[in-house]
Amino acid sequence: MFKTLPSRYFIIFEPMFFDFHHHHHDGRAGIYNYDCKGAVPQNPFSAGIHPADAERTELWKQLTTAASDPSCVAIGECGLDNLVSPPLTVQEQLFRQQIRLAEDLQKPLIVHCVRQHERTAHLCRDLSVSVIFHGFNRKQTIAEQLTARGFYLSFGASLLKNLSLQNSFLHCPTDLILLETDDSPIPIETLYRQAAALLNTSVETVQEIIAANLNKILK
Repeated sequence: MFKTLPSRYFIIFEPMFFDFHHHHHDGRAGIYNYDCKGAVPQNPFSAGIHPADAERTELWKQLTTAASDPSCVAIGECGLDNLVSPPLTVQEQLFRQQIRLAEDLQKPLIVHCVRQHERTAHLCRDLSVSVIFHGFNRKQTIAEQLTARGFYLSFGASLLKNLSLQNSFLHCPTDLILLETDDSPIPIETLYRQAAALLNTSVETVQEIIAANLNKILK
């Protein structure tokens, strides 16, 4: 489904049911979210400190170690979240550190953002790596603001029933979309079928769209 090259990245070479961001241990094709707790995964993963853990300074050493692992393909999830307890000033300081880490290692940045989209977008401006807002579930105007800056949007389980989000998805440039299960138990194939139905196209075409986008992100 994908092959490793003599570098730190994985290159997608054929369409598949790729799960861009997930928390599952079933060996699926995709990027496992490693939260810098416990053993470093063997399969392709992203490494980041969630804003809810922004005050856990001991995680930084584990992050820097994991981030340099050949199986680490991205930095994150990391970002800003209005609904967790660490102060936003503390969250932002850590987020800036992780942005610098992504830039230093030239690895894509997977962003967690809750009710802080404008500030998050500002902090991610002019980066030399791809920026992906994972689990995107906001209205069309926010989607347009983010994609206008070249940010990718990864859609999850909310795409199945949230009509407002479906509208955002339909107005999102297809060269900036990804699909993920996050921590949902639904099969990733379900999201590909939903995306195909919304776009009035085939599942195979959606797979080709996602594969092309992954080739740009994981270059």
